Amino acid sequence: MTDFNNNSVFQVENKRSNNKLLITVEHAGNLIPKKLNLGLNKQDLSRHISYDIGIKGVALEICKKKNFKCILSKYSRLVVDLNRPHISKECIREKSDGSIILGNKNLSANEKKERLLNYHIPFHDFVALSINKIQPKVLLSLHSFTPKLNEEKLNRPWQCGVLYGESLELGKKCIKFLRDKHSLCVGDNQPYKIEKGGDYTIPIHGDDRNIPAILIEIRQDLITTVKGQKEWAELMVSMINSCFQNLFID
Repeated sequence: MTDFNNNSVFQVENKRSNNKLLITVEHAGNLIPKKLNLGLNKQDLSRHISYDIGIKGVALEICKKKNFKCILSKYSRLVVDLNRPHISKECIREKSDGSIILGNKNLSANEKKERLLNYHIPFHDFVALSINKIQPKVLLSLHSFTPKLNEEKLNRPWQCGVLYGESLELGKKCIKFLRDKHSLCVGDNQPYKIEKGGDYTIPIHGDDRNIPAILIEIRQDLITTVKGQKEWAELMVSMINSCFQNLFID
């Protein structure tokens, strides 16, 4: 059992909140444990392959404005990807957008298991515990995406994306709101889509538990500054107030 009283794998904002919205940020941090040598330089660790640039700032700004409980990762997605199932090859990546992750190659079964036990399982055990405790009516996962992958030829046109699995009604409502009220170019399950067996938080903690759940992706060049993070936090709060409010009513 995970010892949550002695855990440095994740950060929790508004710990005592019983608000009916729970926020998770699976790729907030880019720390690498001292005992691991992934073979990456500082440039790689500051790139999008290591973490979701800017999204931590957005999440913390939201938490300042609203008393939502928010669980944020501390360690890089290259240590273990918290938004991938254990069996996925992308959970502990050997390659990411053209960069070879030397420290993730040829890992033994025990080494992979240790990574999961130390980083993946504690995060999601705490998410599950939080859901059991506060019984949220909505689950919101926050992410950011690079304007262009090295492995793609075209720039991504979307300013943000709304991703959903079984929560189609909520997803469509958020897309319409962001398009109509804020004139944004919003991806509908773009630049990625939720896939059962390929994603973790939304399918496992949301869809499988019949909790309305969506994932928001914000383009990284829009939230690299504090100003941009504050602006997008305002946008997210306006979306929450408009699109989630009826779900909070018993």
